[in-house]
Amino acid sequence: MKFREWKKEIQNENFEIPDVYDLIKSTAYSKELKLASKPKLYRSLSLRKLTYSFMPILLIAIIFTIFSIGNHKINIFNKSISGAAELSYFSNEDELYSLLLANRDSQEDYQYAANTGIFSFFNNPKNAVNPNSADFTILNNSSTQSNRIDNADIVQVDGNNIYYANANNFTAFKTDNGVVEILYQEEYSANNLRVMFNNSPYKNNILVTDNYIIFIYTDDPEIRFTDSESYLDLKNYFGSNHFVNRVIIYNKQTFTKVKTYEVEGQLLDSRLINNSLYLVTNVNFSGYLSKMGKVPLPKILIDGKLVNVRFSDIAYTDDKIGESFSIISTIDLNNQIKCNQHIQLTNKVWDIIYSTKENLYLINSFINLNDSKYVNGKYTSIYKYKLNQSNITYSSSCTYLGDAANSFAFNEYNGYLRVATTSTTYKTSLFNANDRKIESNNRILIFEEKLENETKSLKIVGQLNGLGKSHESINFIRFNKDQAIIYTDKTKNYIDLKDPYKPKLIEQTQDDSRISLYHLDNEKTNAVSLNYSGNLVYRLSFYKIENNIANPYKTNSEYEIKSSFIESINNPRAIFLHQNSKTSYFGFAGQKIVLDGENTDLSYILFIVDLNNNSFDVKMFSHGSFDYIRRMVNIQENQNYFYTISNGKIVSYNSNFEIVNTLTI
Repeated sequence: MKFREWKKEIQNENFEIPDVYDLIKSTAYSKELKLASKPKLYRSLSLRKLTYSFMPILLIAIIFTIFSIGNHKINIFNKSISGAAELSYFSNEDELYSLLLANRDSQEDYQYAANTGIFSFFNNPKNAVNPNSADFTILNNSSTQSNRIDNADIVQVDGNNIYYANANNFTAFKTDNGVVEILYQEEYSANNLRVMFNNSPYKNNILVTDNYIIFIYTDDPEIRFTDSESYLDLKNYFGSNHFVNRVIIYNKQTFTKVKTYEVEGQLLDSRLINNSLYLVTNVNFSGYLSKMGKVPLPKILIDGKLVNVRFSDIAYTDDKIGESFSIISTIDLNNQIKCNQHIQLTNKVWDIIYSTKENLYLINSFINLNDSKYVNGKYTSIYKYKLNQSNITYSSSCTYLGDAANSFAFNEYNGYLRVATTSTTYKTSLFNANDRKIESNNRILIFEEKLENETKSLKIVGQLNGLGKSHESINFIRFNKDQAIIYTDKTKNYIDLKDPYKPKLIEQTQDDSRISLYHLDNEKTNAVSLNYSGNLVYRLSFYKIENNIANPYKTNSEYEIKSSFIESINNPRAIFLHQNSKTSYFGFAGQKIVLDGENTDLSYILFIVDLNNNSFDVKMFSHGSFDYIRRMVNIQENQNYFYTISNGKIVSYNSNFEIVNTLTI
């Protein structure tokens, strides 16, 4: 019999079921039941009915799966994940070692975001601002003074003296109407291969106070050498970014060494705050732990004597366990110089360091893809420390869903920390674990430090969501007291922050232009932009600012500059910006600059702007094919003198840019 005929016969077959009511009548429920007079016809189950019967179960399973993949556990957009991270200290090496091994066994899979670098606003060419808005300031000239924050650089000017650190020497120059002579010089490294650009692990920094000259440099870590540890062993155990950072404090008048301080690790930042020097270094000892089977205590020397660092000096928080030491060194330069350090067990290097006169924030980002406690996405951790002149103390911390764009994304005002961030989540497909759909939300978070159960924590007390459209990112951020301006890929957003608990969007307009502006004058009526266009091409334009609108100069207002390297794009401290009466100067260095298609072998370009008629002239300088100009500085004496400084020489110019003096370093 064919299958179709058999199936039809089965479907049409009747099944007579006998009436059993008479058999159970005596014991049945007394109420009369209406029974069919004829036997009922029962048919076999159809495929459609069988499918419908399982639909509720399938629907419940789908709903359960969806919620188990994504946004369960916590409403992650509306609160910080953690914050009440109490600081503890280890008792001995065994306790520290056991904790690290346990953490290795239980740690979830985190991918740390690429290091955005310290003050990384200029690292990303699209971090820029619309030329049609001039209600912000990106750079201003500053001089060293007390009760402020100063960032170190390779060149500092103090009165008629210039201090410079090249690849090998620290040199102090005295200037007299353009004539330069060496006051003091000291060779600190015989390594001629040292490179001092921002991406180099070798750092040279100078700071000047009223009484001292502070020279900070990075070198190879011979301070750890023992009979069993060679230089190559250290590089093998610690990795290629393990060095020692030396601080030499000179008497400003006599150049005698007043104090020396040495600390291991990768130098992340150094800054002078209220006449105290703060250094942040990081020692990643993961390789050392694996190969040596023990934890290396960080080495610190003061005036050549080894500091007795004990395991009980190592702090940690339960929510951030990793195989790195973060060392925050404090050198109090008031009266008697005092050195202290805070050593904390942390995970990975810090991406951003933000500070005020009262607080220091260490910030890094990571991407979670597998930890079930968190929604899959990009997170940022913030550690807050209180500053005083002779010490630093841990205050509180938090972790939130969102990135750490750059140092401009963080701003402390009236006791609140305001953060501009793009919160990104990755949603995994039900049927394909590798199919991650990205959702993003540009927003402002406002944190307040709160005391809960005798422990301080940073808590989100206010937020503003929906800045720009989905899948856009934040390109430019500026906070100004109780206001903020944020540019996404396509929109410009003005935000009112008067009420930290209820920030408001004042205005949002469509705007996709991104140009960084530098104000050329104190009145902020003239500006210049320098932006990367791709393929080693940079564009420079001049603007006149009227009624808060920046319009291009009418004649020759834009230049195309090609160079294999322009340091100022990554390091705003490399820009020369100076105003003298109604003339402004804007200069920067580049390797083998090509200006508007014309090849040159010159390495420094200076624009001289006449602010009265909005015209400008261009000057270019060179110290030779293989002697890259690092900085230009200005000293006002009988007239305006300018100085270009390279690794091998310093050259002075008068106000007409005629060479006055050349001195080989």
